[in-house]
Amino acid sequence: MDTHLSTVSNRLNVVMKQLAIIATIFLPLSFLTGFFGRITLDGPTHPELLDVPVPRGGHRVAAVVLLYILFKRRGWLGGPSA
Repeated sequence: MDTHLSTVSNRLNVVMKQLAIIATIFLPLSFLTGFFGRITLDGPTHPELLDVPVPRGGHRVAAVVLLYILFKRRGWLGGPSA
């Protein structure tokens, strides 16, 4: 019984790690999209954004690539336990 519970716990840990990685990737994407999404075609809707240039989406791609490289170097993607 202990072996079975240990195996189930290990599988749960792997699944939770994968979900944490997915959440970590989408957190900066959501923040950047929400922050820069306040700028409309008529101009910024908030005075504090008057000097902020409208990015073209490269910041989101860069965030995902940097997180992918970080996770790959730490061995969190793939491997025998994934």
